[in-house]
Amino acid sequence: MKAPHPLRDTLRDSTKHGVSELPVNWWVQPSVIRTFSSRGDMSMGTAAAGSNMTFSPSRNGTSLDLQAGLEARVRENITLGVQAGYAHSVSGNSAEGYNGQATLNVTF
Repeated sequence: MKAPHPLRDTLRDSTKHGVSELPVNWWVQPSVIRTFSSRGDMSMGTAAAGSNMTFSPSRNGTSLDLQAGLEARVRENITLGVQAGYAHSVSGNSAEGYNGQATLNVTF
């Protein structure tokens, strides 16, 4: 398998708004993401001649992204958090999809 270094430039413009009222904090972050010439070819195959296959994902376009999160202090030293988001392609061949994350922070 061969995966060369991809060439990609991304421009992201966003603003973040949140409220910090302990024990619960929340935030919302809308973004516009512009990706230029993202290309990363990957080849794989066996030792047999002619068995190589190349996958060439390409990203070049604009996406709108919305991220939101919530963090709650459940004890003096324990914080639970969740974050979720969605990116929507508005032009070109840009990224689109859902994401999420859950966190547990313990302070000693």
